[in-house]
Amino acid sequence: MAGSSGIDRASSDPSLPRDTQQEKQAVVHTFKPGDVSINISYDEASDRSDPDLSDDNELPDPNDETWNPEMSLEHIHDTQVRKLAIITGEEEVLDIIEEDEGVTSAFTTDTAFTRITNAEEMKGEHAFTGYECCLADLVQMLLPACTQCKKSYEVDFEKSGTGVYMKWTCQAGHITGKWCSQPKLNRGMLAGDFLWSTSLLYSGNSYRKVRLMAEFMNAGYVSERTHYSIQRDYAIPSVEDFFIKMQDDILNTLHNKEVIVSGDGRMDSPGHSAQYCTYIIMDYETEDILTAIIIDKRETDLKSVNMEKAGLIKALAFLKQRGVKVKEIITDAHVAIAAFLRKNEKEIKHSWDIWHGAKNIGKKVIAAGQTAACKELILWSKDIGNHFWDCAKTCSNDPRKFLAKWRGVVHHVQNEHEWLFGDGCGEAKCDHAPIPPEEARSKPWLQPRTKAYKAIKEIVLSTRLINSIPHFVNYRYRQRAYKSLLMMLIYY
Repeated sequence: MAGSSGIDRASSDPSLPRDTQQEKQAVVHTFKPGDVSINISYDEASDRSDPDLSDDNELPDPNDETWNPEMSLEHIHDTQVRKLAIITGEEEVLDIIEEDEGVTSAFTTDTAFTRITNAEEMKGEHAFTGYECCLADLVQMLLPACTQCKKSYEVDFEKSGTGVYMKWTCQAGHITGKWCSQPKLNRGMLAGDFLWSTSLLYSGNSYRKVRLMAEFMNAGYVSERTHYSIQRDYAIPSVEDFFIKMQDDILNTLHNKEVIVSGDGRMDSPGHSAQYCTYIIMDYETEDILTAIIIDKRETDLKSVNMEKAGLIKALAFLKQRGVKVKEIITDAHVAIAAFLRKNEKEIKHSWDIWHGAKNIGKKVIAAGQTAACKELILWSKDIGNHFWDCAKTCSNDPRKFLAKWRGVVHHVQNEHEWLFGDGCGEAKCDHAPIPPEEARSKPWLQPRTKAYKAIKEIVLSTRLINSIPHFVNYRYRQRAYKSLLMMLIYY
């Protein structure tokens, strides 16, 4: 260490015996490099007869292992140095300095940061939008003048994510203070940044859209890198832990019980270019989500159309493993799923969503009505779809009753409400009340042997639709569960 050095002996006290003076007397070795002094002190030996210490002025050998001097470090600004924060090795590597835990008043001549050690402390706290000019006015009203020179302070603002730091310095440079608009969490993270990122994720919003809104307002926002770091390290693990706990509680109540479930898949992009599919199974009666499976296209030989089937297979295997007995499953009219359940899960009743069935029939009627000769079919599309719903609701789980009532469409559309032969499962007539001839019509009756009538008859009596009727007789529909399903898919 550079600097001057000197060796001084403490003067002996004449009031003490010589032996005592030799035992208590100390030698101080002092280095003074700049503002720092290092003091090294050790006691001289009291045994003057020791041949190894024949010279009074001989210092102990510093390489001697038995030499154990007392050392101290002193700084000329010792009081100010002791006020500095202690930085651990981890903080030094991460370039993070923890401020003093103490919280002072809002405007002082020292650093004032509110510390949050428990997330529960943020409950009930309100967040407000503030403007720089208003904060500056507040500081000027509340911040006193410098106690040394009586001069006013100069205030600077520095944005940091969603918060702001205010720094004030005396014009003469005597005192500097710092204040932050938000409480700080561990590692110096602002509480507003944390809540901004987690709330954005939990509300199902897009980061870039919310950031664009903040830019329009000239407001602070969390950087994209920080946002995804918070999402990865805090938000997503919390959701997963909570979901697993909730899932375990639900599945434990369904152990060894027969349940009716509904399943549906959602691709991450439209068309046949999807990379991922999220397949969700929920309890049809309680609407509790039982499991959610994510399928990568690479698991299905890069074929997107097979991902929904693969998701269903994994979901059913998971439920079997957890001891849940599926007696019926409701899906859309997915051909591959229907074939798999028919061949491999014969004990499970496979029902199709009645809403999907009615919608598909309506779409076919509208498509047939796009030609000039069949344009009146468009007016019938909604009524035919409603009739499909009614057939499923009133058939009492009997496919023959469903078919007998469904075939009545080809008679009703041509103003024929009673016919000669039925199917032996009901009366050969419509269920509605008689229609007065003078009643005003919102849509025309179809004439037999016209293109429009032939088109509607072909749709209603198609072989594929007739063969699918057993899938609709249980009158299952998932529309009441769609809201829960879509809300989960937003956050998943």
